[in-house]
Amino acid sequence: MTNDIEQTIDHSRIRKWIESRNGRLVRIENRTPVEGKGVIQVIFSDTLLEEQYVQVSWEEFFTRFDQAHLAFVYERCGAEDVTNRFYKFVNRNGE
Repeated sequence: MTNDIEQTIDHSRIRKWIESRNGRLVRIENRTPVEGKGVIQVIFSDTLLEEQYVQVSWEEFFTRFDQAHLAFVYERCGAEDVTNRFYKFVNRNGE
């Protein structure tokens, strides 16, 4: 079976993908590219919660996601394959 790279801005698809892999939503405080806003990231259960990580709610995560005009790029695999954790955020406007 081949895996496909997909891009979405659909909140429910993103949330389902992240939750199925036990991802946690964080804001990274020491990376502040725009107006003092921390960068959002997903970390997984085997990743240590470092000092600069601040856990955020789904609401804050998607607010920041939309304000930054991001899209979620991920590898779509079979429903049983929740070990694949490839993802990245890209500018949804192609910039």
